[in-house]
Amino acid sequence: MSGGELGDNILNNEINVFEEHCDALLHLAQRETTIYSLLQQKLPDIKCQYLTINIPTVVDVNHFWAQYIDRETNAQMKQINEILSRQLIPLTLTPIEIRMMCAAPFILQTTSNQFVKPSQYYRARITRRIDNVTVEVFFVNWGNTEQIPIDQLRILDASLLKIAPLVYKCQLRPIRPNIARYPLNNWPIQAVNYVCSLILEHQVEAEIKSVARYIVNCDILLDIQLNNRNQQKPNEIGRTTLRQSLINKGFADTSNEEYIFEVKIKFINLI
Repeated sequence: MSGGELGDNILNNEINVFEEHCDALLHLAQRETTIYSLLQQKLPDIKCQYLTINIPTVVDVNHFWAQYIDRETNAQMKQINEILSRQLIPLTLTPIEIRMMCAAPFILQTTSNQFVKPSQYYRARITRRIDNVTVEVFFVNWGNTEQIPIDQLRILDASLLKIAPLVYKCQLRPIRPNIARYPLNNWPIQAVNYVCSLILEHQVEAEIKSVARYIVNCDILLDIQLNNRNQQKPNEIGRTTLRQSLINKGFADTSNEEYIFEVKIKFINLI
């Protein structure tokens, strides 16, 4: 074999390897698009100071998930539910991967550790593999995380990948557990239950403080009854905030970052 032929063979081999790599990268990109990618959720405009929201999930005292209350969200939810009410294909025919989008049910577990048969499916992202038969999923329209048997997962219709998640993460700031009562800096279950009683599955008015890193920092406005000294008149309705109510109950303190946080808010509002 001449030197020229040898050079051509080496060049052809390198071209073939390059094309194989390109095909692999293209396949990976297509796979990312089809099973992992969702549009970025629409976050509130920082110029919008007050917004009525629904709270489907409370994770902790200062961490919850919110949905918009508008026609667009209602229409999208209706479309999603209609598609997911059809006959769905089991996901067991496809390798299970972390971050994969799928359809998953809310499943109740009985005292005998048996799973109740699901009736409705929802959009979900696989976040963790528990064992060979169970995964943890995050429901992108509701904000809750559940452990689901793999054999209950279904393939998500491609059209549902074109709809952004219908919840966004909110934080109640700046606030922290009352250090005198809770020196371990953990929120007590009583405080979590108190927050749930006020906002969970309720439509509430939020005061938007800032939006950063896909997190909405806000406070929740609450109606309270003001005791009227004149008993012949009905009690008047006043307003407070969830943050202030937690402080008044002794569950929380303002955090050390409060001053810095307020300065940041004023700066953002000037932009």
